[in-house]
Amino acid sequence: MSCSSSNQNGGNCCPAPQVFTENLCGNLLGPLSAAVWSTVGVSDFAQGTFEIFNSAQSLAVMTGAVGNGVNTAIFTVPAGTTGSVSIRKPAIFTVSVATGDNGTYCINLYKRLLA
Repeated sequence: MSCSSSNQNGGNCCPAPQVFTENLCGNLLGPLSAAVWSTVGVSDFAQGTFEIFNSAQSLAVMTGAVGNGVNTAIFTVPAGTTGSVSIRKPAIFTVSVATGDNGTYCINLYKRLLA
């Protein structure tokens, strides 16, 4: 990238932000009702997508909740299906799984970095 007076911002060079992605996955085995991920203090993640897969052998619905300190998105996942939700500035992800049920979770977090 070249810096010249023809660039926007009066010729000042502003590098394009880069997006850092963090992917976390794990197994779920009930009974479980706990936070599987949380951040300390104010979240510096711009966005997060949170996914639960509930095994077809499970007998109950799994529940996920993602909060950002202002809003909470709650989603249910019947046996044999996958559910997901995206939220800005995520801070905590909790999952409830009935005894004997199992599945997986995946979290994709996105952070903007200035070069």
